[in-house]
Amino acid sequence: MPVILDTDIGDDIDDTWALAMLLGMPQLDLKLVVTDYGNTPERTRLVAKILQRAGRTDIPIGTGIKTRGDPLNQARWVGEFDLGAYPGKVHADGVAALIDTVRAQSGIVTLIAIGPVPNLKEALRRDPGIAAKARIVCTGGRIYKGFENRGKPPADWNVRADAASWQAMVAAPWTITTSPLDASEELVLRGESYAAVAASDHPLARIVIENYNLWAHRRNHPQDASSILYDTAAVYLAYSEEYALVQTRNLAVNDEGHTLVAPNGREVRCQLGWKDRQSFDAFLVKTLTESPGAKRFAQPELVREVLNGKRQEARVSWWGFDPADSTAHLQEAIHSGAKRLILDRQPSAWVTRPLTGASGQELVFEAGCELAALQGAFRAKGDCLLSFRECENVIVRGDPGKPALLRMRKRDYQSAAYEKSEWRHGLVFSGCRNVLVQDLAIEQTGGDGIYLGAAPKQVPCRQVTIRRVDCNGNHRQGISVISAEGLLIEDCRLRHTDGTAPKAGIDFEPNHPADVLVNCVVRRCVAESNAGTGYQICPQFLNSASRPISIHLDRCVSRGNRQHAIHLCSAPKDPPAGRLRITGFLAEDDGMAGLSVQFNPHNAVRIELEDSIFRDCARKDSFFPPLYVQGLEADSRPAGNLHFKNVTVKDDRDRRILKIRDRKGCGVKAITGEIILERQNRRETIAIDDAWLETMRE
Repeated sequence: MPVILDTDIGDDIDDTWALAMLLGMPQLDLKLVVTDYGNTPERTRLVAKILQRAGRTDIPIGTGIKTRGDPLNQARWVGEFDLGAYPGKVHADGVAALIDTVRAQSGIVTLIAIGPVPNLKEALRRDPGIAAKARIVCTGGRIYKGFENRGKPPADWNVRADAASWQAMVAAPWTITTSPLDASEELVLRGESYAAVAASDHPLARIVIENYNLWAHRRNHPQDASSILYDTAAVYLAYSEEYALVQTRNLAVNDEGHTLVAPNGREVRCQLGWKDRQSFDAFLVKTLTESPGAKRFAQPELVREVLNGKRQEARVSWWGFDPADSTAHLQEAIHSGAKRLILDRQPSAWVTRPLTGASGQELVFEAGCELAALQGAFRAKGDCLLSFRECENVIVRGDPGKPALLRMRKRDYQSAAYEKSEWRHGLVFSGCRNVLVQDLAIEQTGGDGIYLGAAPKQVPCRQVTIRRVDCNGNHRQGISVISAEGLLIEDCRLRHTDGTAPKAGIDFEPNHPADVLVNCVVRRCVAESNAGTGYQICPQFLNSASRPISIHLDRCVSRGNRQHAIHLCSAPKDPPAGRLRITGFLAEDDGMAGLSVQFNPHNAVRIELEDSIFRDCARKDSFFPPLYVQGLEADSRPAGNLHFKNVTVKDDRDRRILKIRDRKGCGVKAITGEIILERQNRRETIAIDDAWLETMRE
């Protein structure tokens, strides 16, 4: 589950416990830590030192809005830590980093807010739309405790420190879950629970205990217990509510920072108590003392050489291998800076949660290697196996002799246990440049085998090659092309797609008029046994102002698909221009038309068919013949712009080989060339002219 932590770490020690807990939870994928309120630059230094000690410098940090310059209560532990030498990414504008990170995720992001929230107020001011892309899980408020006595004791610190920011957060249209002081003020580790953390050699436990012992307020708490760990509740609630008592209340935040139950207030999910505190304590202790995410590396000296730039090639197993969940090892290796990273074959699969790729890296899968989705993970609707966002110079490849397998768990995602989604893809490239993917098998994804999309501001993927990839049994498409320029897909198999429409082998389908399908070549590919179409071109969101499309299907095969072999469905109201070239194509035994063209006017996309064969298409279909043209229904222009050269239709049924459906009576225009018809051992050359076309009208 992708999460962002917004924290005022460095004052009360509970933020440090919460961050360490989050780093120890494989169930949550921490995308960004943003420091908030007070002396945010110093808070950033503290976060950076914690991440470096935990071996998680792959997690970006953002410096949020500075409201004061007070020193931190953990200044002794931070010491003279040099942020300038920190190897990870630090964003000076933490609010912008938060917005960009939310926007970069295909699904809902969880914002864990464990302090005052001026960052969130400013993020909403800059981009109100992020509220549709995120949910809030926070620590703050007093719901019942204190309010029966005219608002005394005072309001919770997180709210009253900046009541206006909390009011803005509560007013935004996202789902909010909060852990108020009603339940979180009980959270103290005592006895064996605290002793287990204090005695542990685990890096996360050491980070927590060292900070606690040097904390300015340590003397005010017992030696054998923690302070109140308010913020750990929010981290837990971001993952699960099994041990918590959560109820919905209508809340209003007044100018003094009180969270009041009010009939006209905002609906907020509030943790009002615990169902099982002992189990929560055990869960917290386990994340800090047993979690695999921050265990020492399997080959620490080799890892250190990679991180110091002394080695350009590395093996993921140097970071470690866990047959149950290797996410942390994989992610740390990917973000290590290694130019060539080998995913070495292990006795079992590399099991993982969602991963993010890096620029300038060749990721090599050894022969027979398998990367498998962790069962029970990928809960967010847009969780993908491996995602590259605005990366460049990327290679992902297997062995030509024995391609590596990337495997997800489609049946799980299709079950009632998961929220329905069509975006749990295998490989995702958004706004990437100079990409090579080859010699892989991608199976059983909850979306597409490969997804090529745009980055923010509609930046397309550019110069992408996909070669010798087998996309098998995926949920939505073998390959989806949303926005690409300079794309080559060759020698690929696209088969057995079945789940949610369109269920195609390859689908070219932009989402925005500024998306592009330019210089796209599909060569020597086979689309077979898909529940939808073999090759689908649907520029329905492009228009006449979009860049003209240019797609070439060269020597491709469509076989046994339940729908069309090739289907072009343009924009009914304002179709784009461009060119679809089809050469050396073979369609055989597809359930519907060999070529279906809808809503393409005579002066829009030029469709050229050359040296192609359509055999036994729509053999059992009562509506579609081998070739199908449907006219426009929101435009008076004639349909058409189809040009045939050495095209053979092999069809033994006594029927029209072309069906023209023209319900508005606009006619057809610019359909030219010849079609060779082979029927019942007879061969006939049909010259396409107006008279013949008239006989093909429905």
